[in-house]
Amino acid sequence: MNRTKSIALSAVALALLAGCVATPPVKQVAERGGVRAMATSRSPIPTETPTPTPTAPDEYAWGARTVYADGIEMTVFKPTIMKDAGDGESWAETAEYDDEIKAALKAGDLPIKFTIQVRNTSSETFDPSMTDMNVLAGEDQLDPSCIDSDCGISLTKLRPGRSVRTTYAYFIPKTQAANVTAEVAPDFEHDPALYVGSVATH
Repeated sequence: MNRTKSIALSAVALALLAGCVATPPVKQVAERGGVRAMATSRSPIPTETPTPTPTAPDEYAWGARTVYADGIEMTVFKPTIMKDAGDGESWAETAEYDDEIKAALKAGDLPIKFTIQVRNTSSETFDPSMTDMNVLAGEDQLDPSCIDSDCGISLTKLRPGRSVRTTYAYFIPKTQAANVTAEVAPDFEHDPALYVGSVATH
């Protein structure tokens, strides 16, 4: 082989080697009898975009609708006075066997009912059973009184396009009737919304 042909062949070999190096190598590893490709350190590392938690504005007036990014909507209607304890029983009759109610009535506290509506406008079934409410009268957090009320939603499958309501009852001190805050969330994965306002006194 003459010198000119040898130089030409060497140039071709170098060109082929250069072409092979241009693409990052991929090694294969056996997995459960098959073969899968594994990117080397020269391959870009995929990044996972976090799913944002649905958020809601901080404060609402009674009757306003909270709309979440995932299609869940929630409304807390204006609280109303509970005229009786339900099932035709007066408050005086209930107080005869319920010491907490007896003490609340003696203090002049108001039996107030809060109604929550959860609506599913998404394309997936939603579990509303974790809907939760906390109520403040002034700076005092109150305990719910489950009278004529389930104090929560037992339904676990709310289909798209459907809505469900539940009620909570609280005894509100009359002196704080104009300073009531309800913190409500459709479940633990949604940020709570604050409903602020006054409640009826008669």
